[in-house]
Amino acid sequence: MPEHDVSGNAATARDRWADRAAFLLAAVGGADNVRSLSSCATRLRFVLFDADRADDVRVHELDEVVSVVRAGGQYQVVIGDEAANLHAALTPLLAQPGAGKAAVSASRPGMLAGFLELISALIGPLTWPLVGAGLVAGYTGLAVRAGLLAADGVAASVLGAVATGVLGLLPAAVAITAARRFRASEFTALALGAGLLVYGMATAPAAAPTLTTVPLGAYAGAFVPVVLAVWLQARLEAFLSRLPAEIRGPLVPALTLTVIGPLLALVIAPATGRLTGAIAAGTTWLAAVVPWLLGILLGGGWQLLVQRGLHWLLVPFMLNELIETGTSPMLAMALPAVLAQGAASLGAAVRSRDPELRRTARSGAVSGIVVGVTEPSIYGVNLPLRTPFIAGCIGGAVGGLIMALGHGASIAYVLPSLIALPVCLVTGDTRLILVGAAAAMLVAFLITVVVGLRPPTRQPQPEPQEPSEPAQPDSTAAVLAPVAGRVIALTDVPDPVFAQGMMGPGVGIEPDTGRIVAPVSGEVTATAATRHGYAIRTATGLEVLVHVGIDTVSLQGRGFTPHVAKGEHVEAGAPLVDVDLDVLRDGGCPTTVLVVVISAEHRDAVAPAPTGGRVSVGDALLTLVADTPEA
Repeated sequence: MPEHDVSGNAATARDRWADRAAFLLAAVGGADNVRSLSSCATRLRFVLFDADRADDVRVHELDEVVSVVRAGGQYQVVIGDEAANLHAALTPLLAQPGAGKAAVSASRPGMLAGFLELISALIGPLTWPLVGAGLVAGYTGLAVRAGLLAADGVAASVLGAVATGVLGLLPAAVAITAARRFRASEFTALALGAGLLVYGMATAPAAAPTLTTVPLGAYAGAFVPVVLAVWLQARLEAFLSRLPAEIRGPLVPALTLTVIGPLLALVIAPATGRLTGAIAAGTTWLAAVVPWLLGILLGGGWQLLVQRGLHWLLVPFMLNELIETGTSPMLAMALPAVLAQGAASLGAAVRSRDPELRRTARSGAVSGIVVGVTEPSIYGVNLPLRTPFIAGCIGGAVGGLIMALGHGASIAYVLPSLIALPVCLVTGDTRLILVGAAAAMLVAFLITVVVGLRPPTRQPQPEPQEPSEPAQPDSTAAVLAPVAGRVIALTDVPDPVFAQGMMGPGVGIEPDTGRIVAPVSGEVTATAATRHGYAIRTATGLEVLVHVGIDTVSLQGRGFTPHVAKGEHVEAGAPLVDVDLDVLRDGGCPTTVLVVVISAEHRDAVAPAPTGGRVSVGDALLTLVADTPEA
């Protein structure tokens, strides 16, 4: 994180996360630019009024950020395991006056963005309790199957109750998250969800679902009708808010329960029950008739959905399978996909010669394989190097096919991972399921190691008209000096994110002038909203970041006159931006220009120019040991 970050020794954990939340909120355009925010297990999902105000370069400066994904109408900040902490710190900042009221003209989020945001808002807060309970269910079921616990014994009954309780009572839990999403009374919503469960227990036939010895009734786990009911509740409460304040307290919940309660139990729940039952029957039929197709599609494509944050679209179907049938083949088919990406990251660690990349790859492999959090592997290693990600998808498809032929199915909602494997071993052919999991990892690992880490060669883009008086590039250098001045070592830069090499290898330049030119020829892949940062990718995949000044985001673009936009092609030596260095100095911002190689596959091959000397525009600044190293 930038230099103003509060260290863990100087502040409490709460203050530390509050500081990071304030930094991130400023980077996405401020609280007034946030229409809504939700989170899942590993990422924050912003719906912004004006996405162009979000500064990708600045967001990446936050230590915890793994990647930024713009997909489905959302601005997704991939955090990893700390997403919940950052979300909790952001919530009070978004509740302050002025938040969510951007003074811009923006259309409402599209249907896909709205659906993704709704699912993550409803299920996201319940993810870890569901996953924890699912692990208990899997290990208990495996112990019963192995004869270690008696199926009708006290231990199995108690653990079974604990494990399946959160899923069985999902209507009550989702009622609370839905009330927060729709801004309805939480405890009135809880009364609706609990009332549906009680009604279901009273009217269910003897064969209705049970939680150990306690009958749960026909509506155990049926969260869809409760969501619809709470949506209606929010609108009815808004209408009833016109009642006099003296009688509003008791009458609003009483009238709400009187109107919505019977509608939920007698109309909404039966209608949605028939629909969700038909959907579950369809997925069960698919898993029984063409299991190989389901295995290949989900095993090979699950991480493609994760990479775009679209995997949440399948979560309701997986939960519906568990509720209606007690198992989810879809969730089981995602397991080899996750294991394969982790194994591909491990293969990258074996193949790479870059110590930093190897550490990142090993850490990502452990996170992905053991606990199912693949974002560090995907964004830090596999996607930048291309081959590991493709290898992971191939391995996932192979493993998914084998597991599907073994009729693999999960008996609980979990994050697919090695520790969750027992959840998929309670039903189906244990040997084929284990072989499928092992094959997914082995195939992904071997492809990565054998093929290597070389990304595919990019086709050069058509050259635009020559700019006026461009600097003559030095043919021996991969990256040229974008400005004249004194070269300093990256470790001497007063910003720990750059000084510690987190963004990649490079150098700093204390500039003589304010004209900054392109250090390479290529496509402008990112520009900071505050005009201080520019990323350029060459035809061979080399990606270079030019960051002008330290903490210049605080100037909000003052003093910067850009000459390029994202998506444009520039030639080395063409003007990127003109900077008024006096404005930076008056604002207390160091004027150091940072030139950093951010493409992971080139990091170990960068040889910077000697520090302490001077360079002119177009002089050799960073040289690659090889044209396209294999990391």
